[in-house]
Amino acid sequence: MDIKLFKILLILVFVSSNIIVGCGSSIGSYHAPVEQRSIKTTLNDSAIYTKVKTGISRNKFVDARLIVVDVFNGVVTLTGTVKTQSMRITAGDTARRVRNVLAVKNYIEIKY
Repeated sequence: MDIKLFKILLILVFVSSNIIVGCGSSIGSYHAPVEQRSIKTTLNDSAIYTKVKTGISRNKFVDARLIVVDVFNGVVTLTGTVKTQSMRITAGDTARRVRNVLAVKNYIEIKY
């Protein structure tokens, strides 16, 4: 099997699993029906999601387990709770630095 084809199939499996698992898991966030986005946009959003979530998870100053990341048409929405304002800012800055992110909506709440 061609490597490029394998990568595309792997991404499609990942996107499909995120759609199935994520349908009811994000409380309060909006998920548009899949048919309202092109495959390219869906794949781009999936790549953005992975990079944002990985970036936040790798930051030792932020507890990524309490942050929910949602991406729709290049717009990242962050929700959840953190302990400090600097954690909130760091999570938003991490999302903004990801390639192809058009905007970041940072709705993370601070809970002491």
